[in-house]
Amino acid sequence: MVPCEIVTTVVPREPLYPGRHVHLPRLTTAPCGTKEHDEWVRNNFWMVDYQVLFTQKDKALALAADLRASFVQNHNHPEIPRLVSELKALHCSPEDRTPLDEWRWMAYQMPDDIGGGIEAKKKIRTYLSDRYATRNDILEAMCGFNSYLVPRAGQTVIALDYCREALERYPYPERRRVRCDLNQLSDDEYLECFPAGQFDVISICFGFRYLNDPIVAFRALRRSLQTDGVLSFVENPGHGYEGICKREFSPSHCGRILWQAGFRSITRQRLPFTANSFEEKSGYHFYHVEARGNPD
Repeated sequence: MVPCEIVTTVVPREPLYPGRHVHLPRLTTAPCGTKEHDEWVRNNFWMVDYQVLFTQKDKALALAADLRASFVQNHNHPEIPRLVSELKALHCSPEDRTPLDEWRWMAYQMPDDIGGGIEAKKKIRTYLSDRYATRNDILEAMCGFNSYLVPRAGQTVIALDYCREALERYPYPERRRVRCDLNQLSDDEYLECFPAGQFDVISICFGFRYLNDPIVAFRALRRSLQTDGVLSFVENPGHGYEGICKREFSPSHCGRILWQAGFRSITRQRLPFTANSFEEKSGYHFYHVEARGNPD
């Protein structure tokens, strides 16, 4: 049985973390999820998980914008080596922490620093909140320290994450907050802290890539859904904390895993907005995947 713990502590989120994330373009023409793309990521990891001191963020953002423009104009643009060199000089390495410890520490960050940018977050929050406005019981799983569901009268939302520090900084502390690690589930286990058929919707934003065994996790979540319940994902192939990612995301791959986990009526759609213009041209779009359970 996977342990579940109710988190009652509330801690204000403060900008204590000295570094800030800046999303750099991936300087490869290989499609996301291919061996060539994965090899580029391994060889250029500092660009994928790029951080600078907050005092250098504006300069890094300007350089990143120039790098995007140069790469889009010409993949071998002569300015690219100089821009990469200047960005590398600004790069600040995180302290000596494990990837999981690093993620816990990132709970101190301000909310606009990761997750696709603050404007994209607002659009996702509006989209999901409107889409599930008539649903009464929702589990916001793998939520981190963000919420993509605004409070609505008569609607109950429960937040679930493995990270205590994130749940302590979850923006709606009045909601029930449950600490539980989906990666500790083994085959045929389920979440005993939630009765079968409790939820109308289980929503996961930017969590698919972090699951050790998504089929095991999705089967457990399926048990907690009502007969007409929906498991919902919002993802972007170009975003994620690479230090703890287990796989790349693509809508088709996600759909195949959901099917193997017993879900049916699987739909996939590209959302009509992106985090920045480079993503529009490179294909790192936001996607929404929905699936309905097929109860045994």
